[in-house]
Amino acid sequence: MNALIRKWTETLKKRPDDWALLTCSSGNRLSFTALEAKALAIAERLRSEVANPAHSIIAFQVTDRIEWMAFFLATAMVDAIALPIDNTYPPAEVERVLAFYHATLFFDGQSFRKGSARMHNRRFSRDTGLIKLTSGSSSQPKAIPFTHDQMISDADTIVASMGILPDDIHYATIPLGHSYGLGSLVYPLFVHGIPVVFNSMPLPSILARELKETRATVMPTIPAIIRGLSEASDTTIPDSLRLVISAASKLTPEIAHSFHNRSGRRVHNFYGSSETGGIAYDTEGTVDLASGTIGKPMQGVDLRITSTGRVSVSSAAVFTCGNRHRHAHTGYGIHLMPDRGSIRDGMLILSGRSNRIAKHNGKRINLEQIERILTGHPLIREAYVIYHEETHRLMAALACDALPDDFAVWITERMPPWQRPRYVHVSTSLPHNDRGKPDKARIAHELSTNAKRVSWPQSETP
Repeated sequence: MNALIRKWTETLKKRPDDWALLTCSSGNRLSFTALEAKALAIAERLRSEVANPAHSIIAFQVTDRIEWMAFFLATAMVDAIALPIDNTYPPAEVERVLAFYHATLFFDGQSFRKGSARMHNRRFSRDTGLIKLTSGSSSQPKAIPFTHDQMISDADTIVASMGILPDDIHYATIPLGHSYGLGSLVYPLFVHGIPVVFNSMPLPSILARELKETRATVMPTIPAIIRGLSEASDTTIPDSLRLVISAASKLTPEIAHSFHNRSGRRVHNFYGSSETGGIAYDTEGTVDLASGTIGKPMQGVDLRITSTGRVSVSSAAVFTCGNRHRHAHTGYGIHLMPDRGSIRDGMLILSGRSNRIAKHNGKRINLEQIERILTGHPLIREAYVIYHEETHRLMAALACDALPDDFAVWITERMPPWQRPRYVHVSTSLPHNDRGKPDKARIAHELSTNAKRVSWPQSETP
């Protein structure tokens, strides 16, 4: 019996008849006992499809979120390695993932299909229970293997650091298979018995209504959802919602302040990664977001700043399979983040990413630094900057109602000529992916087709 099933068995004994999952769109509600029965039935099916499913990779792409939870639990019941595939992956991308990682079995939500693996995959350790898929440096999604013990540690850290209680109810607006959803929703349900409500549609009025009807108390979400709730005129945040958590993309002061003014509740900034799980958290919801302050390191997380300024993370939740770096005293894995930062008065402050540096005419251009300056303008809600290597164009996508009249003058007072974007595209909002992060491909396409040249007072801008 692996660690997840041991924890799940304890949860089941404590809350057999309590409800575990609720889908707002259908009203479908499942108790912990019913979830166990559903997962056991799927586990039997897995054993019939694969003679010995233990340690084999079982991939799945399931849109029904109750079915997703039951299927994930079933993979743990048979000691398989779960490989959740994002629902946004098109069929061709799914096939690439299945072939590249030699999945033994694939479930598409309707039927099973045998994969290419003819034997157990040896690239992962025998205690691997989950593979997270995340964007890699190449076109192939990167697979990060985790043990159930590591994922349980991440859930324990999140629950303890955020003060989440056994009688809380999670309201889910984030994908289950991403690192954020796994650590904040999936494992807390199995390990701590914290039930999950699944939202129906991401419309502010519907979100507010479902929060009220279900009396959900904790909402881990993304800045775009928080912005929508704060700006909609027909929404009222119910008193039952006591904790709002923001992660996956940058939380701006404007969004946090707007939500606080509208609802009376503070937004708590959360920082983590696929490789490490939770890293830092704003316990009071009062950090200086404009300065890049994130919050305090979470319980059990060791944070260091390297000599090059990068953030180094070590905890019991950091992946170790294929990771040779270990903490000298604890033996836990160490992961070097692409983010640069500092620690002041016990708070983590991020200053940019090491891999978002462009070089033009011998000058290094920090794209995130330019974005921070641009969003300092009171009328610019969000900015994303790219440097096009072939055309040598520095371009900025801006989320605002219209290009501010004082934009050129305002920028010249704050940026040297070589930092100023020469091409700008304005829209009311920037496209984001379902992780809440800026959709780089769509933004790049919009900039290449719609960006307008900006006339600056000086001509030597890139």
